[in-house]
Amino acid sequence: MNIPMDTSRLILAMGPAAPRIKDKQTGELDTNREGVSLYEVQAVMQTDGAPLPMTISVPETGLADAIDVGSVVNLSRPRGYFGL
Repeated sequence: MNIPMDTSRLILAMGPAAPRIKDKQTGELDTNREGVSLYEVQAVMQTDGAPLPMTISVPETGLADAIDVGSVVNLSRPRGYFGL
């Protein structure tokens, strides 16, 4: 199911950013088209009902200095939808 991304809603990180693994056997890190390493942030978005959990992929160049439990996540260029 795809849900429209509403960037006006509060999104909180549920832990620190972790490298996104492309190949679990070799430990190879995933990268974007420009070759920049990708990281994943587990997060929840405030909704009118229950909080909505999500995983957000972020290029290393877009990470804040410290992301931890409760950090506010700012989506400057969301893709528009995310899947459940």
